[in-house]
Amino acid sequence: MSLSSPPKTAAAAEDVPVLLKLVAQNGAETFMKVRRNTKWLKIKMAFAVQQKLDEHAHRSFRLHHDGIRVDHAEARVGELPEDALEEAERGEAVRIDWHQRQMGGGVQGGV
Repeated sequence: MSLSSPPKTAAAAEDVPVLLKLVAQNGAETFMKVRRNTKWLKIKMAFAVQQKLDEHAHRSFRLHHDGIRVDHAEARVGELPEDALEEAERGEAVRIDWHQRQMGGGVQGGV
């Protein structure tokens, strides 16, 4: 009889919650606890609703972690860099910056 914990399966790893700290350009912060298989689009839409933006606002914003855009190259939260996921497993919030993209050379207002 072994007292060691069983190895993590892929399904168990997907079920580990990740605490995200979303930070808007104006400094507004929102915390969300999501699963690793949560898609970034769902997070963007939820954040837009919390910030009382219109239903299409998520299309003009980008999500970044440590300066790298995460909502483009990576479809899901579980594809964050391993160090960020390890922080999340320890219960630390993973900071995600929410930036409005520039269009036409100018900076747009907003969150």
